[in-house]
Amino acid sequence: MRKTFESLTYGLILVLFSSGCGGISVNRAITINTGETVNHSLNTVNGRITVGDDFNIKGEVRTVNGGITVGENGKAGTLQTVNGSIKIGPGTKIAGDVNTVNGSIRCGSKAVIEGSLSTINGKIDLDQTTVTQDISIHNGDITLEHGTNVGGNIVVKDSKGNSSKRKKPLVIRLSHGSVVQGSVFNHSDKKVQLLLQGNSQVHGKTKNVELITEDQKSE
Repeated sequence: MRKTFESLTYGLILVLFSSGCGGISVNRAITINTGETVNHSLNTVNGRITVGDDFNIKGEVRTVNGGITVGENGKAGTLQTVNGSIKIGPGTKIAGDVNTVNGSIRCGSKAVIEGSLSTINGKIDLDQTTVTQDISIHNGDITLEHGTNVGGNIVVKDSKGNSSKRKKPLVIRLSHGSVVQGSVFNHSDKKVQLLLQGNSQVHGKTKNVELITEDQKSE
């Protein structure tokens, strides 16, 4: 896990400093006001990035050691951080991947992720969200609510030789008609429970997971 963290951190720093658009800030937060259009990427090290509602960022949003919060009804490219959570407001469209290493990911209603979504250490909470590709996680629960639709798979990944100290099962919960178009795979040594509630479905296969339906949960 430590090697994975270090390689991802180093790789993201290289991406930031090699970015040709918008430059990079160090030890400084970035704030974008409501209704603002930005014609370049937002890049910072040791600072959080906060974006208001109705925004249009024509590039990526990346930081190391800082969270990312984007408001409602906006557009942006990839969202990426190493140490920090990512929060996406209702109705916002992300034209790329959303990923963090140490931090949770939360998406508001009718948000659209036109790529994959991943975290290593953190929860994922999606409310009426569309994710066109895969969701992946190492340590953390996943909650899909109110008709969330995942176009790819949900994958619980191995911790790269670092045995998990987690005692409770990792829980993937689908409720209120949420759907995974692909499969749910557990490639780790952790116990994983898949809870299907409120007519939610997984259209593909399940591997190395304990499937619990709404009726079983209520017993």
